[in-house]
Amino acid sequence: MLQTVAANMSAVTCSQCGSILTDSGNEANRQPCPTCGSTSRTFHVHIEEKVGFFGSLGLKQKRKGKKKPIFEEISGTTIRELDGTLVKKVRVIDREKNTYLERICDKKTGEAIHECMEPLSDHKGHGSDKKKVE
Repeated sequence: MLQTVAANMSAVTCSQCGSILTDSGNEANRQPCPTCGSTSRTFHVHIEEKVGFFGSLGLKQKRKGKKKPIFEEISGTTIRELDGTLVKKVRVIDREKNTYLERICDKKTGEAIHECMEPLSDHKGHGSDKKKVE
């Protein structure tokens, strides 16, 4: 989920008579309302929040007698951990054809950020196969 919040003060009115005022809101320098003389103020604030949803779809094909799935795929939109931008990610692992494919693209521009296509047997030192740092 992606969330954006924006807030701005849109108006200041006299709490007594409702006249629109040009006060900055500073209580120490507040002038009496020119209409009724009150120093009570109402501050009108506009808050806008945008929420967006995104997701991924994954599948695994298993074969009887095999411990690991023979085919895995994940495709969808996610947040890039490095900088928090939205990216489109596709990963395919095909154990029968010995292939590994991963492509990560910027969601807005479509520009490839990362691409890896190699034999699965050569794809070592990643994910759970990373060397443990002591």
